[in-house]
Amino acid sequence: MAEHSEVFISATTRDLASYRREIKDTLLSLQIFPIEEISFTRAYGPLKEMLRALIGRCDAVIHLAGFYYGTEPPQRPSREPRRSYTQIEYDIARELGRPIYLFLATEEFDNTETPTQTDEEKNLQFAHRQAIQTCGDLYYWFASTEQVANRVKELRFPARGTAAPRRVINLPYNSLGPLFKGRDSTLVELRQRLMGGGGRAVGLTACQAIYGLGGVGKTRLAVEYAWRYANDYENALLFVSARSLADFQSNLAVLCNAEILNLPERDKPEEKERLAAVFLWLNEHSGWLLILDNADTPEIVTEVEKTLSKLQRGDVIVTSRLANWSLAFQPVELDVLAEKDAAAFLLERTVQKRQKTNTDTGDAAVLARELGGLALALEQAGAYIVKNRLSFSEYRQRWGATREIVLGWYDPRLNYPSGVATTWQASVDQLAKPERKLLNILAWFAPEPIPVSLLEGVPADGTDGRDALSGLVSWSLARWNAGRNAFTIHRLVQEITRQRLSDSEKESAKGLIRRLLNFLRLRVSDNEKNSSLELALQILNVKLPSPDWDQAGWQLWEQLAPHYRTLLGHLRNHPLEAKATRVMNDLASWLENRAEYDEAELLYRQALAILEKALGPEHPNVATSLNNLAELYRAQGRYTRAELLLRRAFAILERALGFEHPLVATSLNNLATLLQTTNRLSDAEALFRRALAIREKALGPEHPKVATCLENYAGLLLKMDRLEEAGQLEARAMAIRAKNAATDS
Repeated sequence: MAEHSEVFISATTRDLASYRREIKDTLLSLQIFPIEEISFTRAYGPLKEMLRALIGRCDAVIHLAGFYYGTEPPQRPSREPRRSYTQIEYDIARELGRPIYLFLATEEFDNTETPTQTDEEKNLQFAHRQAIQTCGDLYYWFASTEQVANRVKELRFPARGTAAPRRVINLPYNSLGPLFKGRDSTLVELRQRLMGGGGRAVGLTACQAIYGLGGVGKTRLAVEYAWRYANDYENALLFVSARSLADFQSNLAVLCNAEILNLPERDKPEEKERLAAVFLWLNEHSGWLLILDNADTPEIVTEVEKTLSKLQRGDVIVTSRLANWSLAFQPVELDVLAEKDAAAFLLERTVQKRQKTNTDTGDAAVLARELGGLALALEQAGAYIVKNRLSFSEYRQRWGATREIVLGWYDPRLNYPSGVATTWQASVDQLAKPERKLLNILAWFAPEPIPVSLLEGVPADGTDGRDALSGLVSWSLARWNAGRNAFTIHRLVQEITRQRLSDSEKESAKGLIRRLLNFLRLRVSDNEKNSSLELALQILNVKLPSPDWDQAGWQLWEQLAPHYRTLLGHLRNHPLEAKATRVMNDLASWLENRAEYDEAELLYRQALAILEKALGPEHPNVATSLNNLAELYRAQGRYTRAELLLRRAFAILERALGFEHPLVATSLNNLATLLQTTNRLSDAEALFRRALAIREKALGPEHPKVATCLENYAGLLLKMDRLEEAGQLEARAMAIRAKNAATDS
């Protein structure tokens, strides 16, 4: 996980607040954490110690010196010279040897406020400016926020020091920097609530829910809050998707992994053990922020509230479409962007590549109003304008034409605004065929990070899957995650894509003409829907890891499991569902190995029902599915159920394949193992003998599976105190293993 540099910003707030903000936004756009201290409530001595610790952990300091002295800390010892808060920051940075980037305001510098001060304070600030000019270090003059921002972009900040404390970060996105518009008051409100009215985020768990309709920017706000107030959280900035019950628990346990918290329990196969380790870490550490994203159902909310009751420290932000929360939360409703902020975003997002006109400011405002201030629609519109080098008025014309088309298929009962659908349609109409094909495939995945490696070998009409993905990113239909080793598709983009791929026609309020347009121009065929679903299944089938314990394989499972679950949900009662039984069985086996028995049982039973219906109750594949479910019951100690299924599986295989087929031997071996477990040793021995005889005849006396059968039989004989016979079988098994190993090498 990349370590982000931290830069401390030192400047008086009264006259340089806009400059501080500009530097902060610029650093965020460079993916550098801006660190600042603006709550000076401590006396002189404790203040200096606090600043020494805070500046000491930073990689560099940006110090701005204007003409205003500022305020001083109280209780200054008589031996200490008079210094303002900002001057103390500068002196501490020099004492600690931190790299300092110095900025001096010119006489003409642009400031909105000229605070009053005494002549002595003016002289103290003048002396400070003189000291900077004579210290021998390089400094920069500035007269505007633009000059400061441009200079900061040119600076080369040092890399994160090896001695600096490691802050754990798994935020999915980098900061938007200056493109993050219109949410300042919400950010401030969030911080005030999380901080409990002031002070550092230590000792208590403050739960904060952000709710609002889809596409309004809830996730982005939470992530941006983490970036902008990182200095409140010296230990960790953590992000967990809470989209479903299963994924929520799994994603919490993933925090245990080496690239995140790196806990000793990271290699434990059972999710419960890793989850317990994560909770222990959270309760032993303060200074962390945990974002729980997309808790959008009452069941998830209940689970989230239960989980948070286990936490005693740190801060939690929950994002949701729901507004009904318990008293444990302080809900903040997130509305759409104000028109002026939405217009400002459009102007800045497109400034480099749009076709500029004299009416841009007014046109941006009109477009912002038409898009309803929705963050997702604004971002896609901006990407469209940049991609096609359009003016705002040209885009509005295209968007208006698309809007009339969208009304032919849009369902107002759906949980997203028509403005998002219209913006989506405008972008999709411009996609190259490989890009559109990939979008259709990805619509069936979960709105969770998708490993880029998953696209290797994706059929996209002769175009590499990664190239098609880059096209979707350029249209803002997909988004790179931090590190660019994964990407996400916004859930609304997926929902709208799936809606358009739906094979059901919806009645239009506008009657026959609109339905005719829908049929002639827009209705996607069942073939396209089925094709994209089948390709999604093929991709996940190819990447299906082994369910047996392996650290690298299980880490891949953790990444892919949300997508397997989501795809299986879309395939429910679909004609293609019969092709997904391998995914069901392997996902269930992985869950069984993690002791997630309830979900594993549901999947095994689902696969069994599908196979019985598709192939008939006597097919060998049904026997395999019965065996899988029986092994789960055996692991749970539900021996009676397990035995019934194993005997049925054995009977199916014997009738279908004959008495001497190797699969019949496997079935006998499984049943014998269960009989041994339930202490029916004589019956178990008869089955082990028969299984051994079948394998020797069918596979040869030196096959590895014969060795396995010998080892199982020997284990039974040991339990029966027939030590000599057991030793003979073990010796023969060892000889077979050794001979096969020599042949392989």
